[in-house]
Amino acid sequence: MSDDGKSLREAVGVRDEIWAKYYQPYTEKDGFSVYPVLLRPKSRGWVRLKSRNPFAAPLIDPQYLTADNDIHVIVDSMKFAIQLGNSPSFAKFKPKLYDQLFPGCEEYVQWSSEYLACIARSFTATIYHPVGTCKMGSPLDPSAVVDPQLRVLGGVSGLRVVDASIMPLIVSGNTNAPTIMIAERAADLIKKSKYNFHL
Repeated sequence: MSDDGKSLREAVGVRDEIWAKYYQPYTEKDGFSVYPVLLRPKSRGWVRLKSRNPFAAPLIDPQYLTADNDIHVIVDSMKFAIQLGNSPSFAKFKPKLYDQLFPGCEEYVQWSSEYLACIARSFTATIYHPVGTCKMGSPLDPSAVVDPQLRVLGGVSGLRVVDASIMPLIVSGNTNAPTIMIAERAADLIKKSKYNFHL
């Protein structure tokens, strides 16, 4: 935390009082962090239009960690991270867990499942790769926005959606390469439909 936590506070939204109580005492010490990532979340959020004004910001509720399974997976991942830090491979570094109770979770036994779940609910952050707001699916699926040809359903013609929003499920990794693949496939679909171009 060579920048006195500036990047952590900005990127993750750590409030100053949590920084001061939980992190600042360790700023002059060597350390490392392990951040579990929920690659296959079950929780589902939503994006809705705020008004008929196309320039109005949409209403967004990501609904993070609303599925119980997501909390269980994150807690198990946190326990694994602790075991990893205490493993023989890390022993030469003499690692030691923070002994400061996380603010807002003091009522729980430290390192218990309940304590870790409290930290997860208080401190989980996005990695900024949402998908699925215009899900691809069968025309018979009421939750689908585009068909397998990426054409918008519901009586709209001449419009396709070509980005990460069409993914029915999030991929287990960065969405950049899959989004490029979607765009390449869309280019082929458009060439085929417009110019009878055979692939």
